[in-house]
Amino acid sequence: MGRPTDCTPEFIDAVCAEIRKNGTPLNIAAEALGVSRTTIYQWRTRGAAGEEPFRTFRNAIEAAIPEGRRALLEEIRQAGKGGAKRVRVTVKKEVKRGPDKRPVLGPDGKPEMIEVERTEVVETLEPQWAANAWIAERTCPEEFGRRERIEHSGPDGGPIETKTRIDLSGLSEQELDILERLAARSHRDP
Repeated sequence: MGRPTDCTPEFIDAVCAEIRKNGTPLNIAAEALGVSRTTIYQWRTRGAAGEEPFRTFRNAIEAAIPEGRRALLEEIRQAGKGGAKRVRVTVKKEVKRGPDKRPVLGPDGKPEMIEVERTEVVETLEPQWAANAWIAERTCPEEFGRRERIEHSGPDGGPIETKTRIDLSGLSEQELDILERLAARSHRDP
């Protein structure tokens, strides 16, 4: 029996949570959790064949990927609208207080301490037009996509000359006669 798989329910939950949260690509989310891209694609293949727990993994990521894409797209839309708040979160220890505002004492007679999280708005972000342009460019490429024109030219901007040489040495006399007649006919017929 081989070593146990890393494709555990805990791993599946963790990788799917990362994908859903902000659209992180599967291979990056998995590598952050210590599983290589090669292993991930092997698991997907085994899952497609119906093998457990890889089938569960494959089904879970197939559901998580579109959710992550929607979350990422929504974040880009929000940037386009502006108004998002940049916040600073601080955590500090404070004395736990009862309903009467007096310190709550622990079994040792000392005041109990609790962690308190404070959120402070640091800045309100302005609309980012580039976010809207990015969405338009990718969802409506015919209207808003970038167009690049590439032109190739020969020396000094002139045409590119091409010469094709065909090796006819392997043809029989009969085949060469046929080619010669076809070439003569193509020169006569405009």
